[in-house]
Amino acid sequence: MDLFIRKHWFHLIIGALILLAVIITAFTFNIGHKKRPDDTTTSSAPPTTSSGTDRTATTKESVTTTTPTQTTTVTTVDSGTEPTVETTTTVTTVETTTEAAPIFPVSGIKSEVKGILIEENGKKLVQGAVIYPSIENPENLAAFDRINGRILTAVEEYAEYANGKLLEIAKLDAAAGGTRLPSTLDVEYEIALNSRSYFTVVFNSLEYSGGASEFPDFKALTFNTSGNAVALSAVFSAAESVYKKRIDDFIIGLISEDPTDFYADYINLLAMEKYDGRWYFAPDGMVFMFKPYEISVKDAGVVRFTVPYAALSDIMKVNPIY
Repeated sequence: MDLFIRKHWFHLIIGALILLAVIITAFTFNIGHKKRPDDTTTSSAPPTTSSGTDRTATTKESVTTTTPTQTTTVTTVDSGTEPTVETTTTVTTVETTTEAAPIFPVSGIKSEVKGILIEENGKKLVQGAVIYPSIENPENLAAFDRINGRILTAVEEYAEYANGKLLEIAKLDAAAGGTRLPSTLDVEYEIALNSRSYFTVVFNSLEYSGGASEFPDFKALTFNTSGNAVALSAVFSAAESVYKKRIDDFIIGLISEDPTDFYADYINLLAMEKYDGRWYFAPDGMVFMFKPYEISVKDAGVVRFTVPYAALSDIMKVNPIY
């Protein structure tokens, strides 16, 4: 044995070194396939986002808030431990538009009467009555209050006229023997238009203060849905000179068909008149009125001319019959 070792010692050392290398290689391979504590693994937990405060999805609450005009849904995720989830809020707004019921056409119109009677020393000097419309207003609508208020103003204007100029004439007659007493003033009304957009009242009056016959007159009031009286200038998009000429030309055409009751120079007289206060809306057109002696003789009474909307529509900025 000693002889063998002495003879082959070199080969034995080489074999030992080879065996040692194999052992080291095997040990290193096994260590490489073991899971190390700091290895990264795939997780099914929710991802972490940066929101300033760590929060964890632990409970979920859904709250629905409903108001007359909107519905709001809020979803909240409560806080906890890692991993964290940022709070999510979802808001859904539903706009609800409720269209108010139109106040026009006007309903609930009743007639009221304001009597006129002025006496002196047992003698009637002035008498009469103003019949006027009153809009019932159980909902206290401001527009109806304004319309009723303006109508009452017109009624008071008639009463003031009776207590003023008409009474003065009656007193003069009384001083002369009172053969033509009493002076009278009677006023009635008509609803010329009651559409979705406009409400028109026309007062027709008859006055007697001596003479052979009564004298007719008028007063027209047109209101919009706000309850405001409408001015003629608000009806047209064109300048006054433009719409007046259009109206003049149409009326001249109507008169020319039968000029019997009109003065010979009615064209010039018409050119001098303004239309403010002498117009109103009707279902078939705009109506323009003239008192006796303005462009016609007294026996013609109040003359009215209807100008169809088709003849004016291109310069109008409103649709009265809507």
